[in-house]
Amino acid sequence: MFDKTRLASAIALIVATTQGVLSAAVHAQNTADQNLVIEEVYITGSRIKRSDVTSAAPITVLSSQNLMDAGTPTIENFLQDLPSISGGDYGSGVNNGNDGWATASLRGLGPVRTLVLINGRRPASAGPEGFVDLNTIPTSIVDRIEVLRDGASTIYGSDAIAGVINIITKKQFEGLDVDIQYDVAGEGDGESYLASLTFGTTFDRGSLLLNAQYTKRADIWQGDRKFSECPLIEDNGTTICSGSGTSYPARISAGTAKLIVDPSTGQLRAFTPSDAFNYAAVSYLVTPQEVYSLFGSADYDIVESGAFTTITAFTELSFANRVSDQLMAPVGTFWGAEVGADHPNNPLGNSRTDGGTPQSVVITRRLAETGGRSYNQDATSWGAVFGLKGEFENGWAWDTSFRYSRYVDTQVVYGQINKPRVETLLDPTDCAADNDCPGVWNPFSRDTLTKAMQDYALVTHSPVLKSRMLQTQVNVSGDFGSFELPSGKPAWAVGYERRAEEASETPDGAAALDQIYFVASAGLDGSYSVDEFYAELSVPVLSDVVMAKELTVDVSGRYSDYSFLDDTNDTYKFGINWAPTEDIRVRYTFAEGFRAPNIDERFSPASLTAAQYNEPCLNYGAGASAVVEANCVADGLPPDFKLTSNQATGTVIGNPELEPETSESQTIGLVITPAVLPNFTATLDYFNIEIEDAIGTIGTDGIITGCYNSPNFTSPMCSYLKGPASVGDSPHPVSPYRDVLGAISGQLLINENLATFETTGVDFDFTYIIDADFAQIELKWFGTWLDSYEYLPFKGGELIDLAGKFGTDPYQGDNAAAFPEWKSNLRVTLDRENWRASWTARYMSETQDSNADASNLENYADAIWYHDVQGSYILGNVTMTAGVRNLLDEEPPYVTNNTDMNTLNFSYDTAGRYFYTRVGFSF
Repeated sequence: MFDKTRLASAIALIVATTQGVLSAAVHAQNTADQNLVIEEVYITGSRIKRSDVTSAAPITVLSSQNLMDAGTPTIENFLQDLPSISGGDYGSGVNNGNDGWATASLRGLGPVRTLVLINGRRPASAGPEGFVDLNTIPTSIVDRIEVLRDGASTIYGSDAIAGVINIITKKQFEGLDVDIQYDVAGEGDGESYLASLTFGTTFDRGSLLLNAQYTKRADIWQGDRKFSECPLIEDNGTTICSGSGTSYPARISAGTAKLIVDPSTGQLRAFTPSDAFNYAAVSYLVTPQEVYSLFGSADYDIVESGAFTTITAFTELSFANRVSDQLMAPVGTFWGAEVGADHPNNPLGNSRTDGGTPQSVVITRRLAETGGRSYNQDATSWGAVFGLKGEFENGWAWDTSFRYSRYVDTQVVYGQINKPRVETLLDPTDCAADNDCPGVWNPFSRDTLTKAMQDYALVTHSPVLKSRMLQTQVNVSGDFGSFELPSGKPAWAVGYERRAEEASETPDGAAALDQIYFVASAGLDGSYSVDEFYAELSVPVLSDVVMAKELTVDVSGRYSDYSFLDDTNDTYKFGINWAPTEDIRVRYTFAEGFRAPNIDERFSPASLTAAQYNEPCLNYGAGASAVVEANCVADGLPPDFKLTSNQATGTVIGNPELEPETSESQTIGLVITPAVLPNFTATLDYFNIEIEDAIGTIGTDGIITGCYNSPNFTSPMCSYLKGPASVGDSPHPVSPYRDVLGAISGQLLINENLATFETTGVDFDFTYIIDADFAQIELKWFGTWLDSYEYLPFKGGELIDLAGKFGTDPYQGDNAAAFPEWKSNLRVTLDRENWRASWTARYMSETQDSNADASNLENYADAIWYHDVQGSYILGNVTMTAGVRNLLDEEPPYVTNNTDMNTLNFSYDTAGRYFYTRVGFSF
């Protein structure tokens, strides 16, 4: 439950408040009689039109100028740099496990708990995953981005537990804008390009906007940066270049012995860490992509009299095509292929000359001759909105709309293998019996997998991911006519929404026949519909009285009926907006949240995963607990046990019996706008979010840690370790939980309603605008202090507090990410009529490994500052801009327990310094 003591302390210290009073795009125009007319607008998180833009909810409004100042050609980095976003997000720096997506995770609670909207409506999700790919949203259509940093399930329904990112597009645009931008990394690689054209016109009864944008990003290789050129392992107090135990040539397992045929001498010897395969040299650091997009919007007043004051028809049409790819090291015989004693090249087989008994061996060998695994996406997103909006004669506003969204990702994966055919290549008898077998393969030497063998054993995989959404909305808002309280008129909004979603993932024929190693043979196909009603009420309780310049109470509720749930769901929200004086405003919100399981979580077929994990038996003789030591001994492992690769092959599977997640969130805040210091605003916002029945898996680390910390493997967690046979790996000679290389194998990761979250902290924003003689100066410092981030993966498990630490991201499941205690941005902007300059300092505080071990060389990721500078000059209708991101070329910190690139690539900038220039033409 909510910690009232902590809240009281926060109030007492004024460490508890809201941000968002500053900007909400109020349009003002000077009429013919010089009276100022304020247009009522919708603010994210409410369906009530308001002329007063203040809100009880914490809202950050980011303008298109802020986006231009950041100098990023995509929305990805701009949003991920926000202090309220932490943990692991997909993006350009994630090569392994990313299908080209870019996401944003408010409060570090996962992108599926952050609702992304375009003009208040949902775009299509990126396939069955349930989140929106930010790469499909062009930057040049953005007018502003409103980030609501509390729950909004009552207004928008499912997925808004952590908050809402509402991207508002340009409207009432006049003229023609053309922008061209070029970026290049300080190392001379990773070039990116942007070209956009925006045309708009307004006329007596409507407006039209058309936009086209093209972006392209070139790759950067891990081998092109010193910090990532080789996977590092630690040995005797130092780091050494190593890699994967699936080596080139093959690593040989004969009983407990680990051997290799020396590629230089041809002699059999012990396998050493230096023999490991350097997979980094053939993997991307920054993934390439190319995006084409089109966007159009229009509105037309079709009625201007009668019972309706106005009726306006409107439409939005969007199209985006993303072509992207990821490149990883060549596939290998990860399962541990058996090579019989009759194989002519088996150094321990029938032809051995040392007098020993001939024996079969198990090998793990990279198919380095193939060049690597290439994952290619051709993802297309369509969207169409058609609607009507207007007002009745009594002033009530209404709108109704229909949105159709579709996402199709046609993928091609090169360099995967047909496991039975590889085993045929390794078996002289089976190869002789197969007329198509081109000959017996010698895996004990390099450059032996011929082109004919590759054609025989390699498989191209072509899965197709699809999603479709149909959304119908009806909204009405207004007041109660002549009824008015002494403090003003109460306002209300009601509405109905129906949403139907479907998604699928279809494997190609080879995968369906179970011919591709590590690829699920079953497809995914799911759908659902939901009917929802909501109501919202805003009541001005007091106005212009002592200690109450304003006191407003807001309440809202939503009823949801999902086709796959037995019960309906209700959520409620309550807010207070109190301004005792014109200088001070106090706000409070309480919101219930709700998230229905998405299609992937319910219907994902059983598929294999290679998860990084913290090995409990690593060097256990140097100080492990008695329980862990006894279990490692039972596994048949030596006290100085080491792994060349701490990846566990397991099975991930969905669960159609999942129930919704529920949450409670509270914010309380303070906004200070002192009259004695014009143009200064200070905001503080305390937040508390609790999630129950959170959907997820126990996680590889949770299973292994729980099992190995129980006497004689008696924990229920051990039942999730199904052993190497369940995933087709060769077994360890002693341990039932490990493969032949000694790594854990066969963990079952099934989605369940089993986790709880609670996160608390403070958002702050200090803004001061100075009108100096030479320029207008804006000083802005905003950030987030993360007090706690407590995650309980399952009932009876170990409570994990990730605040100020790095560790496995609960959403990502097996990837490490940082949850810094402090994350803030300091920005100084000078703005004059014909020039503009800015400097931004982005800060992340130090984090500690949540699984810190004294034997690790680096349990801390150092605090880091990124500095960005930019200058623009306007000459007539031409704007010329130049800037540098990561001016000091800060490298990401090395940590022992990393996921990839020897660092936390989900959290830190891996590309380094970037220079960019931009030219804009306005007509």
